[in-house]
Amino acid sequence: MKIIKTVQIIICLSYSTFFYSQNGNYQNGNDINRTFALNFLNENVLIIKNIAESHKIYNPDIVKIEVELLGNYNSNISFYKFELGKNKIIPLDKKIDITLQMSSCQEYVIAFNIENHKSYRIKGFDTNDLLFLIRDVDKSLYKGKKVKTILKELNDLPTEVDFICIYNSLKKMNFDSECLKDCIDGKKSH
Repeated sequence: MKIIKTVQIIICLSYSTFFYSQNGNYQNGNDINRTFALNFLNENVLIIKNIAESHKIYNPDIVKIEVELLGNYNSNISFYKFELGKNKIIPLDKKIDITLQMSSCQEYVIAFNIENHKSYRIKGFDTNDLLFLIRDVDKSLYKGKKVKTILKELNDLPTEVDFICIYNSLKKMNFDSECLKDCIDGKKSH
């Protein structure tokens, strides 16, 4: 009886590993694309309209957003950037028109947790999720790391983001800090 259960567990694990290896990267790519699209739509950075009827469409699945991988924190958190002029938003339907609205800066950064599929808005958005990222890092396998250590490790990544400035600004509730500026209309993010 124990042998049968062991074989069943091995088969399930093998199938799961095979399925993830076949679909894991594709799914993560879709999740990242969808995350950027949803955030852009939510903040009216990205406006998708039906050409014939001229009404707005809130469907993140009809555009492909090119983003750049900036780096990884440990093995489960990746940082991605969208930069206007460098990256593109491509309509996947010929019946739609897309418009981007940015004024004060040209880049957005999102951290993406590959294990639990959570995303964290880090730069350019009207809100900043750095505190949630730090909390989730602390809850994960890296329990016991001091915030100062996590921030130093994040700052050492090639992301062009000043995590220490963001943390200190959020902690002091200094929403006028340059590192909390959002890209939409020059307002500070909070």
